[in-house]
This record gives sequence, structure tokens and C-alpha cells, in this order.
Amino acid sequence: MIENALAPENFLFLIALGLFLLIFLVQAVSVLFGMEPFGFLDSLLPDIDIEVDTDLNLGDVSPGFMESVMSMLKLGRVPFVFTFILFLFFFSQIGLYSQMAMMEFSGHRLHWFLASGASFVVSLPLLRFGNGILEKVLPKDETAAISTETFIGRMAMITIGKATHERAAEAKVVGPDGKTHYISVVADNEGKTFAQGDNLLIVGRRTEGIFTVIENRNPLLEEE
Repeated sequence: MIENALAPENFLFLIALGLFLLIFLVQAVSVLFGMEPFGFLDSLLPDIDIEVDTDLNLGDVSPGFMESVMSMLKLGRVPFVFTFILFLFFFSQIGLYSQMAMMEFSGHRLHWFLASGASFVVSLPLLRFGNGILEKVLPKDETAAISTETFIGRMAMITIGKATHERAAEAKVVGPDGKTHYISVVADNEGKTFAQGDNLLIVGRRTEGIFTVIENRNPLLEEE
């Protein structure tokens, strides 16, 4: 096992395993102290449209390649550091054990390029599954115990996608309970487009779970 792991063909998997252990340890310790040392990773995700699951038909727009990939892998549903940790774990373990199996049955290992490519591809469906599990089990700062009507008049910040009059984006809003809720928003006016990071004013509700937003023209209003 040790001899297989230290083989030159496995150097990428060893690097991934080392990063996994390092980041996992730092993240675990930081949670105890209430810190987020890898919070900046979430801002590195591309600013692209990701379809928000709603009952409203907002148009038959085909998603682009990058947004399709992000949606398929459930990127952005959980803090990116957890997704990255999962990927490093799956990639390193699949690679190391696959190389060990190849050595056992054929007497040689795959070239590192072929092995890493194959491990990367196999890791993707596992990453989607892992993100789906984390999305359900990670604690979220949200609740459905209050009426969504109380969101109207509050500030919301777009977290995923771009909001137009026809297409919804995901946004977060701080409710009267002081907790963060994630909702779908669309532009109240035609021709308006709001991007990730924009702070907007919720002015109405189009359907259940989908709110309309406008630009904030009152400098005294800030996201809570």
C-alpha cells in the first residue's frame, strides 16, 4: 500500500490527499473558533446564471455550458470549501485505489495523466451526490416559521445567478427573526438585470416563493 502510494504515477493523488488533510484540519479547527478562513472561495465561483427551482415558468432559455456544469454538480448550494474538500477526498482515493488495483491485476500503473483524468471524471458524480447530502445536513441560518409577506420592504442580496423580469435568481434576505432566508427574485421592471452581489429592495411577490425586486434608491436602507 505504501509503495503504491509513493509511486511517481501517484504524485497528483498524494498532493490532493495532503491538501485534503490540511484544509480539513484547518476548517475543523476554525469552526471551533467561529472563523471562516476559506470564505473567500465562494466569491471565486463564476458569476453565471443558475436555474432556481421554482413553479414559475420564466421562459424556455437553454442554460450555457458553465451554468449547466455548476447546476449539475450542485455548486454554490453549500460553502465552496466543503465542495473542495469533498473533491480532494474523492479524487485522491479513487486515484490511489485505482492505481493499486491496476498494479494488482496487470502489474503496472497508468501514466499519471491518464490516471488523474479518469479519477477526475469518476469524481464528478460522487461530488454531485456529496454536495446533495451536505446541502441537506449542513445547518442553515434559515427558517420557514414566519410569513414570507414580511420579506416585502426588506433588502435582499443576489447570491446565485442573474435576475431579470423573466428569469429568477437566488437571493438571501434577513427576516424579522434575524435569520437568513434564501428566496427566488425577479426584476420588477422589464429590461432590468441584477447580478450576483447586488443589494436590492423587495417590493412584491409574483408567486409563492418568488419575489420582485428593484434598485435601492434609499441610501439609508442597508442589508441587515
